Amino acid sequence: MRRALFSLWCLTAANLPNPTAAAVSAHPIFSDNAVLQQGIDLPVWGWASDGEPVTVEIDGQKVSTVARNGRWLVRLRPIQYTGPHDLKISGHTEFTAHNVLVGEVWLCAGGSPMERRLSPLGDEPPIAGWEEATSAADLPQIRQFVVSQTRAYLPADRVQGQWVVCTPATAPDFSAVGFFFARQLHRSRKAPVGLVVAARSETPAHAWMSASSLRTFPELTDSLEQITLLRSHSREAQARFTRALNAWLAEFDAGSNTTLNFAAPDLNLVGWSPVELPGAWESTHLEGFDGVVWFRTEFQLPEDWKGLPLVMHLGPIDDVDTTWINGFKVGSSSGASLPRSYRVPPEWLRPGRNSIAVRVLDMGGKGGFWGGSEPMRLQPAEKPSHAISLAGTWWRKTSIALPSATRPPPIDFSQSPAAPTVFYNGMIAPLLPFPMRGVLLYHNEADHDGPDRYRALLSAWIADWRRAWDRPTTPFLFVQSPPHPDQTPEMREAQLLTWLHTPATAMVVTLDCGDSDDAHPIKKAPIGSRLALAARAIAYGERIDFSGPVFDKMRIDGARVWLDFTHRSGGLVCADDGGAEINGFTLCGKDNIFHPAQATIRGDQIGVTSDKVKEPVAVRYAWANLAKGNLINRAGLPASPFRTDGPVQPPSAADDRPTQP
Repeated sequence: MRRALFSLWCLTAANLPNPTAAAVSAHPIFSDNAVLQQGIDLPVWGWASDGEPVTVEIDGQKVSTVARNGRWLVRLRPIQYTGPHDLKISGHTEFTAHNVLVGEVWLCAGGSPMERRLSPLGDEPPIAGWEEATSAADLPQIRQFVVSQTRAYLPADRVQGQWVVCTPATAPDFSAVGFFFARQLHRSRKAPVGLVVAARSETPAHAWMSASSLRTFPELTDSLEQITLLRSHSREAQARFTRALNAWLAEFDAGSNTTLNFAAPDLNLVGWSPVELPGAWESTHLEGFDGVVWFRTEFQLPEDWKGLPLVMHLGPIDDVDTTWINGFKVGSSSGASLPRSYRVPPEWLRPGRNSIAVRVLDMGGKGGFWGGSEPMRLQPAEKPSHAISLAGTWWRKTSIALPSATRPPPIDFSQSPAAPTVFYNGMIAPLLPFPMRGVLLYHNEADHDGPDRYRALLSAWIADWRRAWDRPTTPFLFVQSPPHPDQTPEMREAQLLTWLHTPATAMVVTLDCGDSDDAHPIKKAPIGSRLALAARAIAYGERIDFSGPVFDKMRIDGARVWLDFTHRSGGLVCADDGGAEINGFTLCGKDNIFHPAQATIRGDQIGVTSDKVKEPVAVRYAWANLAKGNLINRAGLPASPFRTDGPVQPPSAADDRPTQP
């Protein structure tokens, strides 16, 4: 399998750019301060002139090859924990990567929860304990390589990034979850730890999966065809998107109706609300709103601007905008990070008062005008020093919330982070076949298509990456969604069942780490520490507690239900005070109406009753978006939310022993 992958890599290399043909070079991951995975055959690769002899030396090993089609690859024998080393690569020229360690390398993947830095950016709430953690972060054996956030329609062969040694000065830029994981793992293993961070906010699971793995999902067929079209006929693909978007807006957006027409130059703004721009609308009384919002403002055209073409700068807008002046459409763009600049012909302007209308469609994220380094302004194209500020008070009107539409709007895959395969191609494929011990996955905030589909995608995602690295037992350790208004208990159940049905995986419960106001809770240290416990059990075979209680089976005894659990780790405990009264349980009878229940610990079981349920049928625990519950084991690890009336769990759920590597 590995030989076939390398052969394919070499055969396709001739069609890829080769900017370093004059000098031997290596993939950026083989650079100063790198951490290489110990105990595994180590491929090292890079670029050189076609036919150039290349030699790689490290720790007494010296291996040579010849570049083919401008590429070279050697395989080193496994190296044990050692370092620092010099990694010397020589051909017609040579270079050396200094301060290279051999230790444990983990891929930190997912969305914004994994991307979130240890120190706050902008108005982010600070990570709990971040200042104390960074001040004590003199940890030279912990390093991080952040993969540049790159979209690609075909698998890329290289990435941008560099290894950074953990110090009090650099730790603030580390992934918060990754930092706390690495710190705990380093303490327990007494070994170097390297983090390769490949994460991007607002990305669904299918953005991180290969095209071959996604072909098993019929609902993604059209999306994959759009990606293929973008590769070869980008203009046609964009035209298709525009037609589909216009059709969707005509059907669902009242402001796009030809009768109302919110872009009309003399529209009556009765019923519109004032808002200060720039500013994301979820920060201005539209929390959680995804859909279409219209914005309006006016400006006075200076006398000396008559007959001049103008340029309008609006900054980045999340996600899709269409902009008019005096009812004339001046442009439309998509992409939350793309600054908007539109040219305005002089014939569309009129003396005195002029109107601006902007229609914004947001399908996720904070929505609206994000602001940026360049101010919102209007200026003559030929006199950029003269400008009218467009920042300040505008008028706003919500039009359609996405849940109210009977079908979702089309997605511009040329810009959207939701496009299938693009981050696998741009950020994961270029890492192959760099060996790593396992994967830490903190993700699912961008998947809203239902728990059954997410469970299927998550299972396929794990299988896809294991197949790509040709390591079928690569440990995958993932984080269960924390309590939040947008996260359903069914999604947490999908993650739980994926763990219980998939070998060499573990799941970290975050029931005690949630924040009702923030989908990315500030309590990252417990999550990192629990991931480290899971790594020690799953990846390194230590016989330690790594999970909280997991529901196993139930027995009905009259009006009482008795529940058994695995992963008791010495006993079941109430987290609040060590007592026996547990909260978060509900009970139902044959009417399927759940009522709050009393739960009491009796030995290794929990008894559940309710005075409103005389003939119980099913029990649920922490079964809500904003879930609450205080059941833990004696290792201090929280129980996963569950329901007894859900999908059947596998027999392996009853096994308290960790999965061996």
